[in-house]
Amino acid sequence: MANKEGGRKRLLAILDILKKHSDAEIHMTSEDIRKKLIEDYDMEADRRSIRTDVKALIEFELVEDAPNCAKRDDRGCFYCGQAFDDWELKMMIDGIAQTGYFKAETLNRIIDQVADLSGPSSRQLLTENRPVLETEIDDSDFYLSLNLDALMGAIKQRKQVRFQYFKLDEKKRPAQTGEGIHMVNPYVITKRGFFYYLVTYKDGDQFIRPFRIDRIRNVEVLKEKRIPPERLPIGDMTAELKAYRKNNTDSFTGQSTSVEVLWEDEPSVLYDVFGLSNVEFVRDSNAGRVFVIKAQKNQGLYHNLLRLGSKLTVLGPAAVKDEYVGMVREICGKY
Repeated sequence: MANKEGGRKRLLAILDILKKHSDAEIHMTSEDIRKKLIEDYDMEADRRSIRTDVKALIEFELVEDAPNCAKRDDRGCFYCGQAFDDWELKMMIDGIAQTGYFKAETLNRIIDQVADLSGPSSRQLLTENRPVLETEIDDSDFYLSLNLDALMGAIKQRKQVRFQYFKLDEKKRPAQTGEGIHMVNPYVITKRGFFYYLVTYKDGDQFIRPFRIDRIRNVEVLKEKRIPPERLPIGDMTAELKAYRKNNTDSFTGQSTSVEVLWEDEPSVLYDVFGLSNVEFVRDSNAGRVFVIKAQKNQGLYHNLLRLGSKLTVLGPAAVKDEYVGMVREICGKY
């Protein structure tokens, strides 16, 4: 029994060694593996036992023989079970590096873990092409990491949560909002620009509501089960939650609306602001192109319309147009 257990440990140790130290460009012989077993695991093994273990890993398609070896005893092998290509890992690393509100220390640790999914030659390539992170974020990193962990757990367990919510005052200090303690049903965590949001339903609300996660404090996962999104008092919100996950606009929640606009620039700008699936071309006109934008009627909608400047004309519906024009006039009235 002891020999079998020792054999299993040796097999796992060999797999770990090959994962860390070999790939399609860098091969290891039985002698290389034997030395690593001694150095890293304080484990003795003869080359014949090692070759037997390597053969088993080859049968499970985790390891391959190196090509063009003259003698079998000198034949190298390498780990071939990497789940990602180099370009895929590069894409993940760049995405992590562009995540705001985390300290460089946190992001670098995660990037290291992603790079470790590759072999040694690919790891070197990724290191040479790694983004340099300098930005330091005070305080938010702690709360964001802590809150993400707790809230992901609550969503996984389908439990309600309770927390306080803060916003920054004029001196950039966190100040609790006047709503007091929030007890909500958590459904989705999603990212908008630099920020992560928890999408929830709270008793008494008429729509699903987002909370910026770095502004949340004192998260408590409750024993009570959350209400399923299809059984909320305001109706089945399953489709709204799905739309929220795919929507990159700041028009987060509220009554759905379709806004017709005249646009005098390239359509790609509209797509970037409101999301590709939320903008549809309607017709050409002498003044420009007419599009319909699907959004929710709230402040985020008007903020996005205003950021498009004078090249945009809101055509309808009348209620949206009137409110938009009123906001423009109010802004002009300050100057």
